[in-house]
Amino acid sequence: MGNAIDEQFEIVFEIGGEGGRISIYRNKEDLEKKFLYHHNEFDPTDEGLDVSIEDLYDSFEEPFQKINKKYSWFRFGGITIHEDYKDYVFTELILDLQMKGLSEDQLGHSKWRLEHLFNRKLEW
Repeated sequence: MGNAIDEQFEIVFEIGGEGGRISIYRNKEDLEKKFLYHHNEFDPTDEGLDVSIEDLYDSFEEPFQKINKKYSWFRFGGITIHEDYKDYVFTELILDLQMKGLSEDQLGHSKWRLEHLFNRKLEW
């Protein structure tokens, strides 16, 4: 993202891995709090499969649900969640774990990492 965008937006949710990053930014200037969804994937094969998507939303929930429905984001190592959205994301995570029928054993090391991130026990 360019410097002008970096000054206007702040990260409120982000997951990243070796090949890319998916982020939700909140507009710091806009009283209506517009949200920018940014999805960027790098293709190291020179096959032209790079992904770069940006969409603007009126709420945090819309882009988050886009991510939540498509990815098991909670398994990613690099997760950033703004304090303003931790309660919502935590609730959605518990619902998702219940719906998928994942046990604590199946979550593995991610359980400890998520409990540390949210600063609360994962119980479902």
